[in-house]
Amino acid sequence: MSVLRRTFLCILAAGAATPALAERVTCESHQTDVQACTTLLPNSQVRLLRQLGNTPCVEGQNWGIDTKLSSLWISNGCNAVFDVRPPLDDPNSKRHAADQQP
Repeated sequence: MSVLRRTFLCILAAGAATPALAERVTCESHQTDVQACTTLLPNSQVRLLRQLGNTPCVEGQNWGIDTKLSSLWISNGCNAVFDVRPPLDDPNSKRHAADQQP
């Protein structure tokens, strides 16, 4: 197999392993300010990927989902990158249901 073909297949396989509709969101808060980072579809799945600052980011304490405003929020010095995935019942995410974890 040629090097070009192997490279193409690796890129193709890597893309198939990652949901196309997932979004990475970087959020920063300063001191005690509460920041809304992004608007979410109802029932979206959010997961902290990487903490960027020294303040530990703890779900429910200084980051979380505001279901009334459908947004991701952070506060009290949490700085992080989050993985945001659309809800399973979103028609555009049906093809990615296998990538979602229960």
